[in-house]
Amino acid sequence: MPTLTKTLILFTLATTMVVAQGPVPRRTTGGDSSSVTAVVVDLVVRDRKGLPVTDLKAEDFEVLEDGAPQEVGSFRLPAAEHAPARAGAAPVVPSAVAPTPAAATAAGAAPSSATAPAPGRGDGSVVALVFDRLSSDSRRFTKLAAERYIGKGTESDHVVGIFATDWGLEVVQPFTRDATALRTALDKVGSRTGSQASETLSEARSNQQRATQIQDTMASIGTGTPATSAAQGAAGVDLAMAQMQQRMSETFTMLERDQQGYGTMNAMSAVVNALKLVPGRKSVLFFSEGLVIPPNVMPRFLSLIDEANRANVAVYAMDAKGLRAESTQAEARDEINAYAAGRLNNGERSIGAGGAASRYLERNEDRLRMDPSSGLGQLANETGGFLIAGSNNFDKGFTRVDEDIRAHYVLTYSSTRPEMDGKFRSIAVKVKRPGLTVSHRKGYYAVPPSADGAPVLAYEAPGLALLESSPLPNVFPIAARAFVFPKDATTSTAALLVGFDTKHLDYQTTADGFGAEAVVIARIRDGNGQVLAKMSEQYTLAGTKEQLASSQAGRVVFFRKPVLPPGLYSLEALVYDTHTAKASVRISSLEVPPATTAPVRVSSLFVVQRAEKVPVGERDATNPLYFGETLLYPNIGEALSKAESKELAFAFAVQPGSAPVGGATVSLVRSGQVVGQAPLELDKPDATGTIHQIGRLPMDALAPGAYEIRIAVQTGKTLVARSARVTITP
Repeated sequence: MPTLTKTLILFTLATTMVVAQGPVPRRTTGGDSSSVTAVVVDLVVRDRKGLPVTDLKAEDFEVLEDGAPQEVGSFRLPAAEHAPARAGAAPVVPSAVAPTPAAATAAGAAPSSATAPAPGRGDGSVVALVFDRLSSDSRRFTKLAAERYIGKGTESDHVVGIFATDWGLEVVQPFTRDATALRTALDKVGSRTGSQASETLSEARSNQQRATQIQDTMASIGTGTPATSAAQGAAGVDLAMAQMQQRMSETFTMLERDQQGYGTMNAMSAVVNALKLVPGRKSVLFFSEGLVIPPNVMPRFLSLIDEANRANVAVYAMDAKGLRAESTQAEARDEINAYAAGRLNNGERSIGAGGAASRYLERNEDRLRMDPSSGLGQLANETGGFLIAGSNNFDKGFTRVDEDIRAHYVLTYSSTRPEMDGKFRSIAVKVKRPGLTVSHRKGYYAVPPSADGAPVLAYEAPGLALLESSPLPNVFPIAARAFVFPKDATTSTAALLVGFDTKHLDYQTTADGFGAEAVVIARIRDGNGQVLAKMSEQYTLAGTKEQLASSQAGRVVFFRKPVLPPGLYSLEALVYDTHTAKASVRISSLEVPPATTAPVRVSSLFVVQRAEKVPVGERDATNPLYFGETLLYPNIGEALSKAESKELAFAFAVQPGSAPVGGATVSLVRSGQVVGQAPLELDKPDATGTIHQIGRLPMDALAPGAYEIRIAVQTGKTLVARSARVTITP
């Protein structure tokens, strides 16, 4: 790498980014999206015998949002258009106050079916059959049940789609009324061989039992003689091997379950989003052997429930194992008791956090969540559906699903709290007639709909609401930068970073330790103000009292690498303190230049905060911050101290075009005056033809202050310039 001899330096920001501190600009939008205009609720009413009730009127219902009464705006029973009304039934036709589809969508709900005609014959309802990763027995069982639901005719009563989840989503049959095509698709489901969960859980149990047996053996050997010492040593080796095997299988099980959970949640999310804009009753029949919802997957699970509620999609969960031979709760209880007995036999009286026992209990927590009444029940109950479990006959359940489809009411109301504050609003619907029960979605998050269709995670909701507020919050300092790297002739990768010091967070302390929590959200909008991408992360900081000072002295850097076509974008970055509800927002511009602007493409210029050599097998080929074998960490606004560093390192990438690159110069500017300039010899291109340029400059001759670094890359008669700003302190 070349070393410059003159007093030149480079550092910090890409040309397209705005300095992090100071007043925060308010973006302009096409309209006011800060209010809730209408909420749509599908609901089913049943009597004491479980039969649907379809003769209620609008005045028979009472709607509450967070306990506050709401006025019903429109009301109807769609099935009344397609079947003879029961005596006394008089559904109210939607009046002029009924929301438009756009208004209903702004309310965090799908457009009402009240204003849309039913397509085709029947009631026009849409049903998605989703088969989660199933064992061979469960596949055959659910396939036969679904065939009975479709029937033997040539046309289905509903528009039906068939899907299968694994690590992703497989479309077995797109939505259709063609019953023959649906039965053919079910044959595929019955013979399908998806990946199943491994047997590492039972392996972990066997390894734990073996470790306990070895410990018992060691305790019985005794000590004091060469023979017993040798036996103890041999048993110790066996124990170490058993514990190693146990740790390996437990770790793999944890990672595998996380990935399985994400795969199922993402697949279900795709189905729900596909149903979002469809009018009429929308139902998902989800066949699963149980949902594993580890802590890492829980936010995505709650997000799925919120997505379904916003789209008015009811999920009916079907326990594909039917009559289980043994309850998972009983199995978990027995396993915990057996493990506790083993520890007590070895003289242990406590379970330490993070130890083997803790991991063991975490695994059993997963087993409890595998119980159908846990994850599957929550998914169904909170979306207005129900769970079918403990039965080998789904026919009654299918009958109830059809009754819900044909006998559901639709009502809308305008919330008395129109502000988009990101909080969860609970919905309760009561019937004045005694002896009736009501099923409906349980609520919604008061956030504007995402233009890109991305799900809203529960932890994102307050921050997304603040991104729509005016003025935007600016409580503590944060930095946001995006560095653009040419990817090919038509696209670029943006290395997006958001950073903040943890000392600005609210730390809650107890006798045992501390806790702090923050959420980072980044959104990219195009020139028309449409959200193209939303990225986020939740950070939880916790530890002992002795670790508090170290945690408060830390810094969090959020990193993503979205791929963007040429264009002008805006970057919105927010850091939200969960404990205090305080936040800061930065908005800046981001330009991806067209490929035709110059015969050479030059990335953003950035200052290197630190560098790390990464083994070949661990490198990410999609990360533009890899310069050869070295991963570079950009500085995103921190001042550089001369006392802590003797040199400045900077980097940028060059993709030669139709003309060869002639050379480059680097300049240092302070207060608008060039204080140093020198030629920069470019390195040779790598195997992809890209020049990854790293330079180093001495800092000792630089006076403290603010500087701008400029580089100019020449090809023919064309100069392509990039710049960055940096502050140097003593």
